[in-house]
Amino acid sequence: MSDATTNGPRDPMNERLTFTVDEVARLLGISRSGAYDSIARGEIPSLNIGRRVLVPREPFLELVRCARRRRRPDDPWSRGRL
Repeated sequence: MSDATTNGPRDPMNERLTFTVDEVARLLGISRSGAYDSIARGEIPSLNIGRRVLVPREPFLELVRCARRRRRPDDPWSRGRL
């Protein structure tokens, strides 16, 4: 059985530490340019390594977790806003 199908402890060296901007856009359901705009405004944490822009995994996931906790399910105006 592979590690992906077991519930055992994860090896942190096998987990990626960053996402690409394309991956973040896909995860959030926004366009690539929208993701770059959000990064430029500081709404999405990022790292510049050379010419690459990467999004650190844990700060990004925490941002999404916090947004979900803040959002009230009965508030129709909060949909789609981080």
